[in-house]
Amino acid sequence: MGMSETSALSLGLHPQQVESLTIASPSRPPSVVGFSCVFDGNMEILIPLITLNRAQIVRLGLESSAPLDVTWSCYREEQEACGTCESCVLRLRAFAAAGVPDPIHYAPIAQRAES
Repeated sequence: MGMSETSALSLGLHPQQVESLTIASPSRPPSVVGFSCVFDGNMEILIPLITLNRAQIVRLGLESSAPLDVTWSCYREEQEACGTCESCVLRLRAFAAAGVPDPIHYAPIAQRAES
């Protein structure tokens, strides 16, 4: 790809993630500003999930047959999700709010208490 061509970078950020960035700008999050400069400003940054909450994102994933069973959110574990870190808790809440079980495997409750 030549430097004069326009590229697109699509981010799966939702509103809560954008709020946590140092400069909350849904159209241009600071984490990608430097990346777009590499392409001499010829980059479109897409954030299609920005208006959706987590439950809506889960529903959209189900409606579009996204392989949610291979997605990962846990900050602590690699083999099975811990179920207790902030990311796991938010993910479990999103699936519950969407009215469907989370398809990934979580550590047994006894192991969660030890985390």
